[in-house]
Amino acid sequence: MTLTYILLPIISAFIGWLTNHFAITMIFRPHKAYGFGPIKVQGLLPHRKKDLALKIASTIETELISHDDVMEALSDKKALEDFKGYLGDRLDSFLTNKLGEINPMLSAFLNDEIRSKLRVLFFEELDGNMPELLEMASERLESSVNFQEIIEQRIDELDLNQAEKLIREVTSKELVFIEWFGAVLGFFIGIVQVGIILLQK
Repeated sequence: MTLTYILLPIISAFIGWLTNHFAITMIFRPHKAYGFGPIKVQGLLPHRKKDLALKIASTIETELISHDDVMEALSDKKALEDFKGYLGDRLDSFLTNKLGEINPMLSAFLNDEIRSKLRVLFFEELDGNMPELLEMASERLESSVNFQEIIEQRIDELDLNQAEKLIREVTSKELVFIEWFGAVLGFFIGIVQVGIILLQK
């Protein structure tokens, strides 16, 4: 009888651990639905993958990033200065190298002073039209780029094994804790059962 009192908490702990381990596994597996008739068994992630992709994509677009956020980033003063610097470098390269290939005679008349004036005129024109260009870019972005659709597609295309590996890597400590919490809870339940048996004697 003493052996029963010892084994009962141990067996209960093992059952608690196994139950939680099985529940965690059921989040990811099986990838395909198995069963007979209307009774099917499939992992939560594979079964609800499309719904999860849709919900995550919708949340990201409405709560984390939007077309307005992108345009705000593009309108940032430093971003615009960096963009103008890039355009200036490309303009200098064109005037110095490409124009000579197109028309050597014209290139011969473009000394440093003329190139500098052309650069100034170019950026004056660019600065004057920047609001209109940003508005056009915003309209183009909103009409042609659907963040929710892109994110949803990327998540839906994610391999289930990769998704499981990623989630397990991020939540490994928590998942192990859940398994061992089931063992501890089962152990105490076993002790309670032993106590009940002893009280009944």
